[in-house]
Amino acid sequence: MAAGVSSLRKVKAPRIANAGPLSAGDLAHSYDTMAAPNDAGVAITKSRVKAKAGKSNQGIEASASSPKIPKQPRARFTVECILQAAESIILTRGYEYATTNYIAQVAGVSIGTVYQYFPRKEAIVAALVETLVVNNSEPVRKFMLTAMHRPLAECMVELIRLVLELRRKSVFLVRRLPREATQVCQDSEQLKPEMFLYSTTYLFFSNHRDEIKVADIETATHVSTYLCVGVIDAHLEDPSPKLTDEQMIGSLSSTIVKYLTA
Repeated sequence: MAAGVSSLRKVKAPRIANAGPLSAGDLAHSYDTMAAPNDAGVAITKSRVKAKAGKSNQGIEASASSPKIPKQPRARFTVECILQAAESIILTRGYEYATTNYIAQVAGVSIGTVYQYFPRKEAIVAALVETLVVNNSEPVRKFMLTAMHRPLAECMVELIRLVLELRRKSVFLVRRLPREATQVCQDSEQLKPEMFLYSTTYLFFSNHRDEIKVADIETATHVSTYLCVGVIDAHLEDPSPKLTDEQMIGSLSSTIVKYLTA
């Protein structure tokens, strides 16, 4: 896990009328104003993860009583130990075993120290998920920003290959945790890599407007994301012995490009 714990800022997709190629200044501004991780913030300090309507008195607020933000290196290290302990427990034993007491034991800290930063188990899980989202989204975001002026078909294969590699490495985030911590993961749209990357993807497609024939860039962004993430996750979840990674990447890339440019 990368050093430091990050937090997200909720952003809206930029509205770009008659978007042409973006300048270096545009890209720099976009990179700064998109959902870039803040420095050393505890995850989900501003957004609250709540239970769905109809479940009175059973709501989960992952960051209720906003967790303490670690400012000193030692405090940051302590928070990382807590998050890594939670991840290890969930991976090896399951979500139900990740109690605050057990997390404290594995992290090598007192239960009081855990509560100093996180009010409850759900807050730890929410922070862990967001940290993993940031770590898995940044390489994709950086690739799209550097590929803004390359032909769409040329960079789509590389982009899909990168997404596949990152999602395969993050089995915990993509496949296991959402099944076990359903409320924490499903009740907040900000806990999805594709939402974290939405603004960058929108800009990426806007900068390829001369190639893309889909009338609405927002629609193109959503549909392409659904295709990419859905097929990749299905490939990871239930791989076919007759379909190699490269065959899947090539076919998926071709399908998305044809949808965008036909």
